[in-house]
Amino acid sequence: MDKNLERDLVNYLFFELNKQVFIIDDEIFEYDVQYYIHTFLKFRFKNTNTKVKREKHKTDHIIECYDENKQLDNEIQIELKTFIKSQESLSRLKIYNDINKLHKTMSSNNEYYFLLVVKEKHLTKISDKNKDLIECLNGNQKKFTFITSNKKIKTRIIRSFNTSYLVKEKTANNYSDSYINKYHRNQIRVFMFQILK
Repeated sequence: MDKNLERDLVNYLFFELNKQVFIIDDEIFEYDVQYYIHTFLKFRFKNTNTKVKREKHKTDHIIECYDENKQLDNEIQIELKTFIKSQESLSRLKIYNDINKLHKTMSSNNEYYFLLVVKEKHLTKISDKNKDLIECLNGNQKKFTFITSNKKIKTRIIRSFNTSYLVKEKTANNYSDSYINKYHRNQIRVFMFQILK
């Protein structure tokens, strides 16, 4: 996947999802995120030799790239996991299971991505099981390795914008502390992991 496309996709999701939360004041569900991904990809690949499909090969999104002879050249597979409900907590195991599912089906021609959409508040609940992952997401690392007893899966991370800096600049716009803190806790963050071969 082109790096401009990677960046544009995660930032598009960031803006659309946060707009739905803070401007439209509406709750977000995983199918909303699915819709935004599909809409973005369909528009991006309109009038090209590329087809965008959903729920194929038990994967959330497939981008099929065809050559000039209309033969399938390669696929880009994207799996999605969200942690956006208030009662949820970030689960390293659930993330790993989805990444591992893609990793098991990897072939040399195709590309594999895992999209993680999470509320900011879930990135503050640190436990021994997820400490290294959360520190990575909150930091600037460009790579992360998921490790189990018998496997290592290397990934490259693409991050969306993060507007948490607004918390430090609340006086500039005369927002109340309670409003800014609510915004900070409920902000949606978007991360995309490219699964490396």
